[in-house]
Formats: sequence, structure tokens, C-alpha cells
Amino acid sequence: MTFINVYPLIKLGLKLISSVGKCIRAKKAAGEDINLWDYLECTLECLNPLESDLIREIADLQGSKNKKA
Repeated sequence: MTFINVYPLIKLGLKLISSVGKCIRAKKAAGEDINLWDYLECTLECLNPLESDLIREIADLQGSKNKKA
């Protein structure tokens, strides 16, 4: 069985969840009604800055998987 370090991906996921929460709280504080589309909008806004980190981590995981194979 091969061990793959997924900690960086988990860390990015938690960072995304935290950022989405901040975005939703900001919308609520502005008096907006929150619906599913707001969650999607906040997720896309927050995912954009993390995109390069996410791509790099996935490439690292694929590279480490190929080395062990």
C-alpha cells in the first residue's frame, strides 16, 4: 500500500471553507438574503486565488504517485 501525503490538499480545502465563510458573513452583514447561489458565488470568488496552489499540489501528488509506480 502506498502512502500519499494529502495534507496540503486538506489544508487548501480548509482555507477555502474559511474564506467562503468570511464571504457569506460579509454578505449577511451587508443585509443581503443568502441563498445557494450566494454560496456558489463566494466559492468561485475564493477558489480563484487558490487555483495556482491547488494545481501545484495536484501536480506534486501525481508526480509522487508516478515515481512510486
